[in-house]
Amino acid sequence: MKTGRAYAFLNYEGRWTQLVRDLEVARQKANFSDTLRLMIIGDKISTMNMDQRVHMMYDCERGRLPEKIAEVAKRTKVHGQAPVEMARYLSDVKPVNASSLRYLVMAEDTDAVNVRIAGPLGQGRANDATAGMLDTALDIVAERERRRGAGIVSRKAVFYLDSRGRVQSL
Repeated sequence: MKTGRAYAFLNYEGRWTQLVRDLEVARQKANFSDTLRLMIIGDKISTMNMDQRVHMMYDCERGRLPEKIAEVAKRTKVHGQAPVEMARYLSDVKPVNASSLRYLVMAEDTDAVNVRIAGPLGQGRANDATAGMLDTALDIVAERERRRGAGIVSRKAVFYLDSRGRVQSL
């Protein structure tokens, strides 16, 4: 089995600890396996050392964003998402670069599977499956944040490396 990895840039208005809780609730609500780990590995406004914070919160070493993904994120424009009934608000939203969004979230699944494919996955497909799970989890997080009164429009950009090492986005 390959370990799938995916990365997302996210605008979330809440605190780091609230996002940690929301990610865990989203993982459980989506019924993802316990092998999927969703970790915040970057926060643009935090003053705490990120390596220490990740070690404290997740009891592991901080994952690193691959350089290829960082380069693509600098050029990728993120427009935003809103529920269908609130889509009229999207016309006022100006796109921003993915790399400028506050949080960087990493998903890691040590037992990545794809129900459409029988048998073991290669690295690219494991990353693709993990990116799909991360995308779903972030949609749940955005809905939870919206219900608490945060902004109507949410922004996220999910990236992964395919089997040839090229950056793909969802």
